[in-house]
Amino acid sequence: MDCDVAVVQETLVERAKKSAPFAKVVTISNFLADPALDNLFFQLSTGDSIMTEAVKEEDEIKPVHEDVIQLDGIKLNLPSVSKEEAITEAGKLLRELGYVDGAYIPAMLEREELVTTYIGMGLAIPHGTTHGDDVIHKTGIVLLQYPDGIQFGDEKAQLVIGIAGKGGEHMEVLSKICLALEDEAVLNKMKTTNDKEWILKQLS
Repeated sequence: MDCDVAVVQETLVERAKKSAPFAKVVTISNFLADPALDNLFFQLSTGDSIMTEAVKEEDEIKPVHEDVIQLDGIKLNLPSVSKEEAITEAGKLLRELGYVDGAYIPAMLEREELVTTYIGMGLAIPHGTTHGDDVIHKTGIVLLQYPDGIQFGDEKAQLVIGIAGKGGEHMEVLSKICLALEDEAVLNKMKTTNDKEWILKQLS
């Protein structure tokens, strides 16, 4: 990978260093609803210099509730659509399961316009811009599987994982996702499997 700056979640630092050994690596502990990260995007878009090696979120990691991911939040073998339609579907599912209000859906689309939520390896993690407790009721994730892929710029995502993060709860969720998908075999199976129970086990 040829780049000057790599912005990654803490658990992906070593992978980033291997992929882009000469890049400046900026690590973040929370890329959901993070005003500090929004400020980083602003710096990049305006040409301001990046002064720190890390962007830290002050929220402490909190234990997640049991239904952070549910079988009803996993949709498999979906036909390919536009990325906007896929993000909207993820937002609708988050709303249907009681994680968010409807206002979170346009916030997810707004975030995608600011910077892509495609993170590589056939995976996109759409989420909303900063919102308060009135919009996000509880932390939750949904998974939409598109075997033929969704176009995110020049890349394709077979997995679209929508996330709504409340407080610091989502940090454990993100860590579990990163750990589960570190195994290439698990990642590849997740893109094609018809077994919801297996996916639920991997992400729980």
